[in-house]
Amino acid sequence: MEDQQMPQVPLLLYYLSEVTGDETAETVQALPVDASKGLYRIAGIPLYAPGLAKGDIVQATAERPDAVLVFRRMLAPSGNSTIQVFVMDHANDAPTLHEIFQDLGCETATTGSGYFVMDVPVHVDYNKVKRQLDDYAFGNILDYAEPCLSAQHQY
Repeated sequence: MEDQQMPQVPLLLYYLSEVTGDETAETVQALPVDASKGLYRIAGIPLYAPGLAKGDIVQATAERPDAVLVFRRMLAPSGNSTIQVFVMDHANDAPTLHEIFQDLGCETATTGSGYFVMDVPVHVDYNKVKRQLDDYAFGNILDYAEPCLSAQHQY
């Protein structure tokens, strides 16, 4: 049972970068679902890790009680999707793009100018989001990748 009083904990994700070909790591925040069984819900949007989205239930373990948790495997996908957005036309204000996608029901997170990720919740109509992404991509304003496209958002 998920304990709403439990604080978020860092969760280390290791993966092979498709860009560099190197093993890469990033940290996301997670909420304990059942820490005694190593079950956690991803609470943040993965910035780069493929195949994971906010809300996914995963198994994670630590090598020592005081060590950071390390992702081991996906247990239950949330149905959310993660979209990576690369702003190509810097004349367009990235905060404006964030606002446009937030108005469509997506949460966004950024690492700085020129790049942000979106969480597309399972209940959001991805066709509207994709149409907006494609329009901006056609106009060379942005490019995007779909590293975690849920079955509910397949087109």
